[in-house]
Amino acid sequence: IQVGQTQQYTATAKDAGGNTLTGVTITWASSATGVATISSAGLASAVAAGSTQITAAGGGVTSSPAALTVTPAGSVTGTAATGAPLANATVTLVDAAGVTRSGTTAADGTFTLLTGGLTPPFMVKVQPASGNTLYSVSADANADSVINVDPLTDLIIRSWYSTQGQTVDAGVASPASLPPPTPVQVQLISNVVLQVTQ
Repeated sequence: IQVGQTQQYTATAKDAGGNTLTGVTITWASSATGVATISSAGLASAVAAGSTQITAAGGGVTSSPAALTVTPAGSVTGTAATGAPLANATVTLVDAAGVTRSGTTAADGTFTLLTGGLTPPFMVKVQPASGNTLYSVSADANADSVINVDPLTDLIIRSWYSTQGQTVDAGVASPASLPPPTPVQVQLISNVVLQVTQ
């Protein structure tokens, strides 16, 4: 989970025969409270990036530890539109290592995707309920970024892959071997595209 998020844990006490025991008080513990704390109800709260072990104890028995990794907080926000907002469209973010996160646009076309633990730059794909898929790419190398998706951003990233004899779909499928344009390259391509469209 990311810093600031929570994770709920549950524990069930059982006897040696595997029968569930009632009335056993469970005590929760985090091995690194600087990374995550855990409440008496088993709700872990992420404090800082790192790893911790969560355990539950009751009736003189302690559980096997459950590993919890906390990543730095980050998010990509943006708006998907083609003149009008693209509402309820599927949004997929792909990082430089090919890890994906997905969500759905709101009625006004806005979206937010968590990026904790991901490696920029990011590519974003928006699939509306009807019509063509649109793409975009981050214009910076930050984990927190704004990436809007529209026909212009789509043209920029498609142009980049086209000059390499590739498709943007191939780049999204394998960003490690077919990386997106760097922020500097995005700026250069956008300048050319803007001049041509004007």
